[in-house]
Amino acid sequence: MKNSYRILSLYCFIVCNVLWASAQRVVDFSADKTSGCSPLIVSFSNSSTFPASATYLWDFGNGNTSTAKNPMVTYSSVGNYTVELTVTDGAEIKSLKKTDYIVVNGKPAVDFSVSNNGEGCVPLTIDYTYLPQANSVPVASYNWGFGDGNVSSIENPQNIYNIKGQFDVTLVVIDVNGCSNSITKNKLISAYRPEAKFGPDKTYDCDGELAVKFNNSSVSDLNFQSTWTFGDGQQSSEKSPTYTYKSKGVYSVSLRVVDTYGCSSTITATDLIKLDKVDAAFTSSKDLVCANQAFTLANQSKDADSFLWTFGDGTTSEEKELNKSYSTSGNYTIKLKAVKKGCFSEVTKPIVVEHLNLTFLPVDTF
Repeated sequence: MKNSYRILSLYCFIVCNVLWASAQRVVDFSADKTSGCSPLIVSFSNSSTFPASATYLWDFGNGNTSTAKNPMVTYSSVGNYTVELTVTDGAEIKSLKKTDYIVVNGKPAVDFSVSNNGEGCVPLTIDYTYLPQANSVPVASYNWGFGDGNVSSIENPQNIYNIKGQFDVTLVVIDVNGCSNSITKNKLISAYRPEAKFGPDKTYDCDGELAVKFNNSSVSDLNFQSTWTFGDGQQSSEKSPTYTYKSKGVYSVSLRVVDTYGCSSTITATDLIKLDKVDAAFTSSKDLVCANQAFTLANQSKDADSFLWTFGDGTTSEEKELNKSYSTSGNYTIKLKAVKKGCFSEVTKPIVVEHLNLTFLPVDTF
């Protein structure tokens, strides 16, 4: 009887210890994050109370498993994931399942439209409209970059392009879950502004007529048409015309270019062309003089700034006006050369110089 009691007591002791030990073995785990944006990287911490000899099997709900004690896993697809941990220690197996434990949110949809097909003349005003998708998570913030250095944080902004060129536009949105997405539309905006430029091959003449070749060096992203105004009432639609000025004067020249979109630019060169005509002319106070008799030469030349007189007697003068006399009788030619910037005009006049002979006749006294 005593032996039976002892055996029963020993059995109860063993069973109780086994049950007690089993009761102390708890399966549990946690994650550093249970929700976030795809791709979501999660680190799991195993807090199970099993001896070191225990083995672990994780099922992350995304088709992946692990036997590590504290694993890390990446969730790439949007959805809710149930995570299960199974712990084995000898013949004992325990598990813990946490339903929809990991929630992976997707990126917000991002798209937008622009006004005016995204093109026009500088200054170009473009209205931007955010295009939300059906059933999408509400957006918490907007960050626009318009490509010209300007930015905005409102949902439907407006931007004015004050420089010409093509511009990439980027929109970054962040939804209420903290997930972000972006879109960049390359060369979305085309702002046109032609620049009228030209140069003449010459700007001055003093012969009364000047043919000028105008070189059109205008810059435009599109084809353009030209309208020239030459300052004398005449115009031309040639790209790089040659125009002849036929009257002396000072002329301002304008060039207006209009591209195929209708954008225009005008440049005016004030008093660009100057046309002079040197005209030599003079009068003489006498056409017939005696030797050593002074007479006056009046210079009536136009548009000249220097002069050269030659008198036919070997003498010259650069004075504008002067008095002249000849010491020897004869027929002479007076020439005046009027000069300005390499242009000149000449005129001549004859003059006769007589020698006065005095003869005294005797007077009869009877």
